[in-house]
Amino acid sequence: DHMPKNLASPVSKPNPKRPVPQPAEDEEEEVSIDGDSVAEPQEPESDGAEGGDTSGEDEQTEKKEFKKQTTKQRRAHRAQKIAAQRSIEQRERELSDPNLIPHTTADYERFLVAWPNCSFLWVRFMAHHLALGEVDPARAVAERALKVINVRDDAERLNVWLCLLNLEHLYGTEATLTAAMKRALQACDQKPVYRHLIALMEHAARPERADAYHKDMLKKNKQSCKVWREYCAFLIRNQRLDDAKQYLERSLQSLPPAKHVKMISHYGMALYGHAGPEAGRLTFERLLQSMPKRTDLWAIYLDMEERHGTQESIRALYERVIALSMNMHKMRFFFNRYRQYEASHGTPTGCGMSRNGPSSMLRLIPRMEPLPPNRSGGSFLLLLLFCPFLRTPSFGAIKHLRLCGCVRPEMGIPRNK
Repeated sequence: DHMPKNLASPVSKPNPKRPVPQPAEDEEEEVSIDGDSVAEPQEPESDGAEGGDTSGEDEQTEKKEFKKQTTKQRRAHRAQKIAAQRSIEQRERELSDPNLIPHTTADYERFLVAWPNCSFLWVRFMAHHLALGEVDPARAVAERALKVINVRDDAERLNVWLCLLNLEHLYGTEATLTAAMKRALQACDQKPVYRHLIALMEHAARPERADAYHKDMLKKNKQSCKVWREYCAFLIRNQRLDDAKQYLERSLQSLPPAKHVKMISHYGMALYGHAGPEAGRLTFERLLQSMPKRTDLWAIYLDMEERHGTQESIRALYERVIALSMNMHKMRFFFNRYRQYEASHGTPTGCGMSRNGPSSMLRLIPRMEPLPPNRSGGSFLLLLLFCPFLRTPSFGAIKHLRLCGCVRPEMGIPRNK
């Protein structure tokens, strides 16, 4: 029963230099395969004690593989780190660029945090949802924009309202469009809203609705010349010349006399473009019979003739204009214009004749020179100061200038000594 002393195990003898492990610590400590290193106490893993030997072998193989592939892993890790850093820098540059166009919903939200009163971003956000086929989110974005944009930014809010009208016109019903129109008329200036609706109806080939909107705008703005002439132009475009003539007469009764010429001239311009040059010529001829020296009317008449008339009618009108008795500054304007027209549309012979004609007439205009210091021109300056009619070059003024020595004898009149 007793073991011989020579067969006793040396492990059974206690070693005073090595502490004897306690039974409670044996479950927490883990000894490696070599038995030299002792690990720290760790939480129990799911593998438990069943895979103790296999886990040790796996760790050993992983260490060996890591030692073999250390350079490759370091290079790959370094490359991944550089690529991630570059992507972050690129994203930072994109976000800091003020000209960057957002492409996603998150981009739009981030931009709107920085610029909440910018209608351009709100409209682009609506277009982004419509491009994805999301009509209700686009409508919700418009309502949100009207709540967020400052009330004092009328132009920004008007842009959102007009885009909401476009959305309801394209994707909504007649009821939703009418409701949006009523809200827009209460919240914004009515003229731009009516004009936008009229443009939408004309583009959709619905002239009856456009006519109704014109009449509604006309009832609320009877003193506006622009509203009257827009409606007359609309009637002329739709070949309703009798109605246009009636509304022209009504406009002259409602508008102040200072706006009558402007109204009739725009009416004639609309006739030139949509009813034919003859109707436009008749309107301008009647207008110029009462005001033959209105250079602005002659200029508009020439513009319309150059745009819609023939070369014979244009040249005949130019000859009529330069034959009028006007101020030299006004005549110079028409001479130069006639010269430019012949240079661009005429023949070399006609161009030379036009150049000689106006230039010979322009030579008759006296050219004043500054008074020399030894000349007595004080009396002439006093005459110009106290006699305004002498500021227009007439025969008496030219004679006085010649006598004072201020004008050279270019008109064939001998100089008195």
